[in-house]
Amino acid sequence: MKRLLTLGLALVALAVAPSAASAQSTIDAVFLAEYSAPTFTIDQGEIVVFRNRDPFLEHGVVSNARAGGERRFDAGVAAPKGRRLVRGAPFLKANTYQFHCPVHPEMTATLEVSANGQPLPRDSIEPTAAVKVRTKRLGTLLERRRVRFTVNPTEAEDLAIAARAGGVKLAAVERTYVEPGRRTLVLRIRKRAAKRLRARVAQLERHDRRSLRLVVSADLADVAGNEGVATGSRRLAIPA
Repeated sequence: MKRLLTLGLALVALAVAPSAASAQSTIDAVFLAEYSAPTFTIDQGEIVVFRNRDPFLEHGVVSNARAGGERRFDAGVAAPKGRRLVRGAPFLKANTYQFHCPVHPEMTATLEVSANGQPLPRDSIEPTAAVKVRTKRLGTLLERRRVRFTVNPTEAEDLAIAARAGGVKLAAVERTYVEPGRRTLVLRIRKRAAKRLRARVAQLERHDRRSLRLVVSADLADVAGNEGVATGSRRLAIPA
């Protein structure tokens, strides 16, 4: 009986509790060169992500208005199915802002910033992200054609990641993270890149080199437009 009473009180409390604000935190581009809505609403201080859900065309977000010669907010251009932070959005004050796609100027929409919340303070601190290479063997790298590593951004960041081994570019990918924390990623190496790496290994063997370095680097950018670089590497032995 006591458990039933407790459950009943919990359900009543849940029913009368105010619902959380459902501010829009993404701006989506969809098929046929248009945004998913004519108006997107966020709170002051909210981080916004632009998602290009068009599988065929590049799209982006840039504000019509400028401040000090710079766009009030800008996500640049994202590849099909890509994502990017809308830089400058968390610093906007309550107001209505018009924006458009830099690739398709006729593609327009409105960003409504409510009076809820507070704009974030701007900073000029470089973003950081720890990168650690997890692939340990050259044979595994060549046979599976995959590079495994972790990234640990310390804030909301765009990451342009590239992997190289022995100076040969293996693969690249872009990622956007709103929350800090460690992620494990796997980059797939195309057959052509794997072939170039095998040729490089053969060249190193002819010069009696017994190892090469596998490097994963990331160009970083945060919501304020600050940029940084993060790198992780591991030396892989060339089997005799």
